Amino acid sequence: MRLVARAEQTSAGLERKLMLRGASRNEARRICLKLIEAGMIDDKRYATLWVSARLRRKAESPRDLRKKLQSKGINAACACEAVRDALNSVSEKSVLNRYVQKKEFSRAELRAAGFSAEAVDSL
Repeated sequence: MRLVARAEQTSAGLERKLMLRGASRNEARRICLKLIEAGMIDDKRYATLWVSARLRRKAESPRDLRKKLQSKGINAACACEAVRDALNSVSEKSVLNRYVQKKEFSRAELRAAGFSAEAVDSL
C-alpha cells in the first residue's frame, strides 16, 4: 500500500517491486489484480500522466514515448492510446516544433518518428 500511496504505479512495475520485497509471482499478481479492481492502479491512467509530464519537460517523438511506456510494462495498445490522447492537434504541433529544434529532420524521418502528416505539413 505504501508503494501505491507514494506514486502512480504500473501493474508490471508494482508486481516487480513486490517480488523484490519477497512476494512470490502468484502473490504479487493477486495483489495487483485486487488493486486494479479497486481502481488503485491503472496502467492507462499511469501512461496518460507519464506522457503528459514527459512532454512538459522535453520534446520526444511519439515513437520514443510509446517505446518507453512499453519498457515500463505498458501494453502496446495502451501506450499508443496514451500518446495519441496527449498529442492532440495543438500540442502535437508544439511538440514537433520543439523536437525539430534539436536537429534537422526530413519529412520522412518525422513521419517515421510518429508525428502525424498534418503536424509535419504545418512546418
